[in-house]
Amino acid sequence: SGSGLEASPTPDSQCKSSTDMAARQRLAVLHGHVVEPPAPRQCGRSSPSASPQPTAAAGLNSSYDFIVVGAGSSGCVVASRLSEDPNVSVLLIEAGGNNQTFAVRSPFLTCPQLQNSEKDWAFRTVPQERTDGRVSCWPCGKTLGGSSSINYMLYVRGDRRNYDQWAKELGCIGWSYDEVLPFFLKSENYVSSVGELGFHGKGGPLQVTHMQDGNFKTKEVSERFVESCVAAGLPVNHDYNGASQEGASLSQVTVKDATRCDTASAYLFQNGAVKRPNLTVLTDHTATRLVFQGSRATGVCLRQASQNSCTPEIVVRARGEIVVCAGTVGTPWLLMLSGVGPAAHIREHGIELVADLPVGENLQDHLFVPAMFPCKPGKEALFFHDKSPKELATRNFGSEVRSDRPITDLSRAPTHGVTILPSLIMPHSRGTVKLNSADPSVYPAIDPRYFEADVDMQQMVEAYKFVRKVATTGPLSEVLDAEKIDESIPHPPESEAYMREHIARNAITIYHPVGTARMGLAGDPKAVVGPTLKVHGLSGLRVADASIMPTTVSGNTNAPSIMIGERAADLLKSEYGLASA
Repeated sequence: SGSGLEASPTPDSQCKSSTDMAARQRLAVLHGHVVEPPAPRQCGRSSPSASPQPTAAAGLNSSYDFIVVGAGSSGCVVASRLSEDPNVSVLLIEAGGNNQTFAVRSPFLTCPQLQNSEKDWAFRTVPQERTDGRVSCWPCGKTLGGSSSINYMLYVRGDRRNYDQWAKELGCIGWSYDEVLPFFLKSENYVSSVGELGFHGKGGPLQVTHMQDGNFKTKEVSERFVESCVAAGLPVNHDYNGASQEGASLSQVTVKDATRCDTASAYLFQNGAVKRPNLTVLTDHTATRLVFQGSRATGVCLRQASQNSCTPEIVVRARGEIVVCAGTVGTPWLLMLSGVGPAAHIREHGIELVADLPVGENLQDHLFVPAMFPCKPGKEALFFHDKSPKELATRNFGSEVRSDRPITDLSRAPTHGVTILPSLIMPHSRGTVKLNSADPSVYPAIDPRYFEADVDMQQMVEAYKFVRKVATTGPLSEVLDAEKIDESIPHPPESEAYMREHIARNAITIYHPVGTARMGLAGDPKAVVGPTLKVHGLSGLRVADASIMPTTVSGNTNAPSIMIGERAADLLKSEYGLASA
């Protein structure tokens, strides 16, 4: 299909190489063999007629106009938007399976079981020196919808100053807050009476609701928390996705009618995109490397999930462009396996170098630490949950602890109470993702280097102090007892030394890694992609996921990743003159 696309004649001010000029000419048809996909398998639907099978296409073509690698928070958006033009063919590749299951779609009952399941890549970091030598568990969605199918559904865009810094200080032209806000709005269908005019979208694919409108077991204590934050000095701010982020509020979530709204459900199934004849959604296939002809990306090598490394790969060609949306770990992993990365590291693994770029550098992640406060006698009904705090914390926020030391606080978790999580959201420490092997079945080495910059520890200490203030101030203090103290820490509980030790023993990831394919201008030695998301020095290849963030945002990363997908699709549609729905 679509062998005669025309690209827009408008020049790209950031990428003026001859190879990029070719991308604005008529797309050439690359001929090859047709590979029949495997027979459709049952995907655990709640009912036989719930959704069509995404792999039930008549056949896998030898080439497509656009290939999107990774059907996660960004990839589903890119593929859905590009395929709105019926004259182009789009292939969306996902290593995991279908997500239209009860476990994914009913998160309040099953969310704890999704991590470390078949729907999770279940990455692990290397031992972290400054967090007591612990290995951190890094969940990452391995299913349609990616991490939006296994996350805790908080919808947080970040502070406008995050994006303005990208644009004004880091060379990310076109990425200021005012310039990205339309793409947040485009994605959103905000269903709430709580919200600021002009800051929320209506009619977009993504369902967003406000917990203020909800009726849930712990709403009273949640509202007490907000009131205590205000009593401790924070402003009340019922819409942190509005004009200002700072303040205390109940959450906004990607949930409607107690059902998760992940990007596969929103952008592929509920809008009917998966039924489009020009969109092929290929599940249970892993992209093992990219194919290059000189400096141009021309194809993707695939292997079915059930096959081992000795099985011949399938090669699918891209007539137009390949968009890598494999995430902050998966994207640098694939790029380096393909010869795009630091030259010495690529050659160390016997891989032919395609482009010497700082792929896998600039890794950033958010951290939090549990501060536990049991409830006062007679107040247990306010803290109802069907799982104990210990079970919830160890299952969902765990790390592989040292064998010579029990988990400090989680093993002493009160039966009823509140766990408040002071968080580090603007870390100074920078880590890496590196290859362990040229074999695509061997996971990469993830080293976030937590607390390598001591300012990060000091910021966590200050956050911990504020959390203690909140718990002992206002309405929350009426229902909470004193903090649960770890008596094995040899420092007075009120001392900074105690807090530092407690943080080192217990700080854990919030699952928000970013930055490993950093966006910036071509002359920036730390940048991998430009503001149009094209990989520097190459053509036919873009990256569109959280890995492109030059610095992290002040909040959860799912909403920004969806915005990045919308922005990427818009850039491609503008350059190639594609139609919209």
